[in-house]
Amino acid sequence: MPLKNINQLYKKLESALSNTLFVTKAKYLLGIVTDCLIKVKLDKNPLFQQLQTFMRAKVLLDFSLIKEDLKELNKAQKLAVYLQNYPASINFCI
Repeated sequence: MPLKNINQLYKKLESALSNTLFVTKAKYLLGIVTDCLIKVKLDKNPLFQQLQTFMRAKVLLDFSLIKEDLKELNKAQKLAVYLQNYPASINFCI
């Protein structure tokens, strides 16, 4: 039976996807696939590595691990120099 308009298509999809178990599993699998793609990018893309070091530094700072935080920021600085992705005035070293 062909659909005559977009509203029929929407209602048909809504009824098919209304099963919350399906939606929950789909969101879970999307999260796993996304995490895997990010890990692949981390191995190959220095910008992703730099962003990950910033995230690690933020987590370490939240737990008041200042020494470890500075190590991560220094890694980010080295990656920034490699990528030429930094303002010249930034210095993370103390």
